[in-house]
Amino acid sequence: MITDFNATAYTNLLDLSGIDANTAIAGDQAFVLISGSSFTAAGQPLLANGVLYGNVTADLATDFEIALTGVGNLYSWHFAGL
Repeated sequence: MITDFNATAYTNLLDLSGIDANTAIAGDQAFVLISGSSFTAAGQPLLANGVLYGNVTADLATDFEIALTGVGNLYSWHFAGL
């Protein structure tokens, strides 16, 4: 849980670069932020109800989640390594 994330553009960054976005492919893939409400492929983080959900496998289930208190939207500039 992150309680003090500042969502103003380029103020705070979420660094997911240490996580392989797709464990089914050799190497280290980057995430691609989506705006939908469900995963369509591995390597997708999405924000819903103040929680960043991430998927790194082909089963399209949530593999990690990070609660971001008070955050309603995220954009690519909120991330390092996208």
